[in-house]
Amino acid sequence: MNVPFFESELKKIHTIIKESLEAEQPIGVLNGLAGVSLFQFHYAKYLKDKNHKNLGPEILNRCIDQINNGFNNYTFCNGIAGFGWLLDHLNIEGIVENDNSFLKAFDSDIYSFMQYSFEINFYDYMHGAIGSAYYFLNRYRDSETESDKERYAKVLREFIVLLLSTAEEEGETLKWKSTNNNFDEATYDLGLAHGTASIISILTKLNAYDDFKPSTDDMLRKAINYLLSVRNGQEETFSIFPNTIFNADKIIRKSRLGWCYGDLGIGIALYNAGKQLNDNTLKQTSIDILMHAAKRKTPEETWVKDPFVCHGTFGNAQIFHRIYKETNIDVFKEAFEFWLQIGIDVMSPLSESEKTTNEWAQDYNASIQDNFSIVNGVAGIGLVMLDCLTNLNSNWDECLMIS
Repeated sequence: MNVPFFESELKKIHTIIKESLEAEQPIGVLNGLAGVSLFQFHYAKYLKDKNHKNLGPEILNRCIDQINNGFNNYTFCNGIAGFGWLLDHLNIEGIVENDNSFLKAFDSDIYSFMQYSFEINFYDYMHGAIGSAYYFLNRYRDSETESDKERYAKVLREFIVLLLSTAEEEGETLKWKSTNNNFDEATYDLGLAHGTASIISILTKLNAYDDFKPSTDDMLRKAINYLLSVRNGQEETFSIFPNTIFNADKIIRKSRLGWCYGDLGIGIALYNAGKQLNDNTLKQTSIDILMHAAKRKTPEETWVKDPFVCHGTFGNAQIFHRIYKETNIDVFKEAFEFWLQIGIDVMSPLSESEKTTNEWAQDYNASIQDNFSIVNGVAGIGLVMLDCLTNLNSNWDECLMIS
């Protein structure tokens, strides 16, 4: 591992973020200031430097100022649900003590947003109902009193009922029609960012608690059954899963290699579900899916074009790193190291001749100037680097439902 390179890039990322704070940005954890502050907190912890400890809290204060000035986006990706999730996460990790009374002021609005999302059949994780439920799950987990715990449990039970009410049941499967697409016809999104894999992930997390296990067991297994039923049936295939199933033609379409869509995000979601359900067959199925993904290593086979977490090199590295730590399978270690090196190559300065011969080359320095987020910016890259340098299970990638 190139520690000097990583430390140099982390310093650059820190500087870019520090100089960009005056720009107007959303406050969510995936695509906003909350995620940027998450990087800063972990970077300061890595450096053990008092001079770097102030930027994380400063960014949190900017979020609060925006809320006080009327910011009213409630999504997990861009808004207050994501910011609230971060505060609970920092509290659980022992990084920042959370003032529960502050977040309680937003519970009602996030709850209303969750209900509205279901009214328009918008279960979407990043921008809809699942993101709200994830916020409430952390509030439930972090509750200091039994009355608070029960209040959040009631909201989550309602979420489960509403999620089931929007599903289509066919035999032993459950599927959810997607409204987050650009198609006129009915579609079924499969990915971790917006689709079935995110439903499986939130049900998996809920299933870990006795308050929700009885009502999520059957739903979780039937959602898994649907996802597995739409695999590509060919023995040799570009990708095992498509991005989207079209209700009309059922054509299996190729999917990229990334967190947001395709085999990698689906594979990790299924592995976590198999682990929670104590289902060794499902765990092995997920490992087979991820081992197939590990074989895809060219731009033509992966459609990877950038270094970012959402659908780029560092997102791939993070998932393979996570599954390697879970399974200790060398194929995943090799895939993690491969994508980490590709990320380094993409970020390294290239001569003009190298730019024309390097198949992964792009103008990285230009691409990082406009986005500082976890999913499509430098904060996500920095967090992956910090995981590599420290080899600690900080669980920051819970916000991506990877862990």
